[in-house]
Amino acid sequence: MPIHDWSKVDVSIFHNFHQSWSVALCEKLNSGLLPTGYFTLVEKRFRKSEGDVVALTMTDKAGWFERETDGGGIATATREPVARIVLFGESRRYADRANVLRIHRKKLGNVVGAIEIVSPGNKKGDKSFQRFKQKSIDYLLHGIQLSIIDLFMPTSRDPRGIHGAIWDEIGDEPYQQPEGKPLTVVSYEVGTAQKAYVEPVAVGDPLPSMPIFLRPGLYVEMPLEETYESTWNAMPAMMKDFVLNPDSTL
Repeated sequence: MPIHDWSKVDVSIFHNFHQSWSVALCEKLNSGLLPTGYFTLVEKRFRKSEGDVVALTMTDKAGWFERETDGGGIATATREPVARIVLFGESRRYADRANVLRIHRKKLGNVVGAIEIVSPGNKKGDKSFQRFKQKSIDYLLHGIQLSIIDLFMPTSRDPRGIHGAIWDEIGDEPYQQPEGKPLTVVSYEVGTAQKAYVEPVAVGDPLPSMPIFLRPGLYVEMPLEETYESTWNAMPAMMKDFVLNPDSTL
């Protein structure tokens, strides 16, 4: 299904889609895509921030990290994800796995990764944008694997897209958004250095297949296209019409 143009849509309509898509993605990941010991929650708080879908693992008391690929899920560390652009960041020391395991949320598990779906509010003003950018960088600095889906045009705050703004702070290589592909889907792999798998896209393109990492070298493919389509199909006809014909009136 082609990516729709959400830029002219009332924010309340995208908010509804955003929430429903987050739930659909969460439920799909929990339906056998994640390996044993991992699960997802929607909008689970982490360090006073919220991710749209947060990947979690149970506590290490049962030795999940020694058994994480045994049974269930399709996580793999045997092949590198494919992306149009792959960037390498500087080799700085991040929180190692032991430190990540100490980031504990009551009895629900340890945060290992987050999926963020950018909303118009994230780019609306300087404070909102800086808060989103810093939250994303904080995830990476604390060893939390991160994927970002940005279906909104770049602004003066992120002229090379949301990834360009983040990569300016953490990357070695400069990033230039390809001409004609202003939207971005990016997955970060964080270890002792960071790596970015970037897929620039445009309105009308299908959503690409992208990984969400659980730790360096271990990831699952996010069912972005499938869940986007199912969420769209479940929208009321009048809302669909407003997205497709933004000059019409609800």
